[in-house]
Amino acid sequence: MRSIRGRLTLWYALLLFITLCFFSSIVYLGVDRSLHRWFDSDLAQEVQQFANESEIEDDGELDLEYEVLSHGEEVAIYDSDGRLVDQFGAVAPPGPVRLVAGFDTYTKNGVPWRRHTVYAPSVKLWLQVSRSQEDIRASLNALFGLLLIGVPATVLLASVGGLFLASRLLNPLDQITRKAASLGAEGLSERLAPLDGNDELARLVGTFNQMLARLDDAFARQKQFTSDAAHELRTPLARLLTRAEVALSRPRETAEYQASIEEIRHGLESMSSMVSKLLALARADAGTVVMDREPLDLSELTADAVSALREDGVLVEWTTNFASAPLLGDQTRLAELVLNLLENAVRHTPEGGEIKVSTYQQLGQAVLSVWDSGPGVPEHLREKVFERFYQAEVSRHSQGAGLGLPICRSIAAQHGGELTLQVESGQKGAHFVVRLPSGPTSKSAPKG
Repeated sequence: MRSIRGRLTLWYALLLFITLCFFSSIVYLGVDRSLHRWFDSDLAQEVQQFANESEIEDDGELDLEYEVLSHGEEVAIYDSDGRLVDQFGAVAPPGPVRLVAGFDTYTKNGVPWRRHTVYAPSVKLWLQVSRSQEDIRASLNALFGLLLIGVPATVLLASVGGLFLASRLLNPLDQITRKAASLGAEGLSERLAPLDGNDELARLVGTFNQMLARLDDAFARQKQFTSDAAHELRTPLARLLTRAEVALSRPRETAEYQASIEEIRHGLESMSSMVSKLLALARADAGTVVMDREPLDLSELTADAVSALREDGVLVEWTTNFASAPLLGDQTRLAELVLNLLENAVRHTPEGGEIKVSTYQQLGQAVLSVWDSGPGVPEHLREKVFERFYQAEVSRHSQGAGLGLPICRSIAAQHGGELTLQVESGQKGAHFVVRLPSGPTSKSAPKG
C-alpha cells in the first residue's frame, strides 16, 4: 500500500464496491417492490373473478367457484355479520370478525402470507383469500445470495484488472525513478523513450527529458565555465610569477623594482576585477543576488557613463539622445550594465568612428540603445558574444576577459528585462538594445 499503484487499486476497488452496493440495493429493492406489486395484482384479479362467478342457485344453495383459485390458497367465507360460513385451510378465527375490504399480511409458521378481502354483492358474503409469499421470499433470497457473491467477485476481478492497468500506466514512473537514481554528471545525455499520445504520462516523460537536457546543458556550461576560468586565470598568474622571478633573479635598482611591482599590481587588479565578475555571475546563477530597488532614470545613468568615458579621452564621435526612461532598479547594478555596454562599444569602434547612444520609453519599457560603427558581429556569432569568456577579434583597445556582455545580460534579466543584439538591414557595426520594465518617474531627465 506504500506504492501509488497499490493505493490507486485500493481506492478503485473501494469506490467500485460502494458503487456496486448502491446499485445492488436499488436492484434488490426494485425487484422486491415489483414482485409484491405483481403478487397483489394477481391475487386481486383472482379474488375478483372468484367473487364474480360465485352465486346462489335457485334452490338457495351457495355455489362457490373454487376452481378459479390457484392451488395452495386458503379461503374463508363470512356473512355480513362476520360469522364464518365456509372455509378451507386454517385461516379463519373461531368467532365473528370485523371485515374490511383490502390487503393485509400475516405470518404462518414463519412464512409471510398475503390476504385479500372483498365483499361479493351477488351472494351477500365476504370472500377472503390468502396466498403464501414463500416464492417471493425464495426469489429475493436467491437474488440476495447472487448479489452477495457477485459483488465481491466483481470487485476482486476488477481489482486484479485495475492493478494490472495501474502497473502498465505507471511503468513510465518506474523508469523515471530508476533513471533519476542512476543519473550522474556523466549520464545526463541519456533520455527516456518518448511515449505515444499526449496524456499526462507522455507529457511527464517529455518534461523529464527536457529537464535532463537542461541539466546536461547546465553541467556542460559549468564545466566549460570552470575550464575557461582556470585558463583565463592561469595565463596572468604565470605572467606575474615570471615577472616576479625576473625581478628577483638579481639585484636591481629601486626604479626597476618599482616598475616590476607596478606591473604586478596592475596584473593583480585585472585579476581581481575578473574574479569579482566571476563571483557576480555565480551569485546570479545561484539566484542569491540581493538588489536595492529604487526609482531611477536610465537616461541619467547613461549620461553619467558617457561623460565618464569622454573624460577618459575616448577618441570617437558620440551621438547622444537622452529622453526620460524611468524604472525601478538597483543603481549600482544598472550603472555597471550601462558602463559595460559603452566600454564594449568603445573597444570595437575604430579611432575616429562613431557611437550612437539613446534612451527612451516604448510600450511600458525603459530602453537603452547603443550602436557602434565597428566591424559588427557575424551572424553565426550573434549569440556567442553573450557566452562567458568569449572574445571577438582584436579591437582598438586591450581586450577584457569576455565577461562584460554576459554580466550585462544577467543584470537585465535580474530586473525582468532583456539585452539583445539587433541586426538591421544595411546597417554596419553592432547594435545592442536593453529593455527594462518602466517604473515611477524619478528626477528630471538630462539633456543630451
